[in-house]
Amino acid sequence: MSVETKLVVCPHCHKANRVPVDKLAAGGNCGAMSEAQISQWLQGQAG
Repeated sequence: MSVETKLVVCPHCHKANRVPVDKLAAGGNCGAMSEAQISQWLQGQAG
């Protein structure tokens, strides 16, 4: 079974993070920074 993913680049460290499409709204942590930077950035992009 294949899960569709999207690459989301952390706006702070510029590392690419693979995020399942169905989890984009939930946000997540940057794999390199281990902080919720991606979540905050995605919430800002939604509006």
